[in-house]
Amino acid sequence: MVGIEGEVYPITKEKFENSYELQDRPYGRQFEYAPSIKDTHTEEKKQVLPFARAAISKGSAKIYARPLTKSVKLFTIWDPEKYYSGDPGDYIAFREDDEHDIYVIRGHLFDRLYEPLDPK
Repeated sequence: MVGIEGEVYPITKEKFENSYELQDRPYGRQFEYAPSIKDTHTEEKKQVLPFARAAISKGSAKIYARPLTKSVKLFTIWDPEKYYSGDPGDYIAFREDDEHDIYVIRGHLFDRLYEPLDPK
């Protein structure tokens, strides 16, 4: 999955289909550096944008998030060798439907991507 700043996120097909509605139009953003992925077995790199399609959140996936107060390196279940970094002002979050799906959300993007739920 490609984010709004060209970042690439790993996601299973099942989780994607449960969380997003695929649109019948190409992903329309352009970036200074086009996102690519690399097959770790063959080392082959592929550009992502020619294959990317627009998608809209179904709004059904809830997350829990907390602002970071110190810098972190987050190793994910997707790639135990690579980490995502977060700094104070960013958020650490996980999905309600998968507590192992932990990730960092850039602070300047948080309000654009998420909306709070009414605590009842």
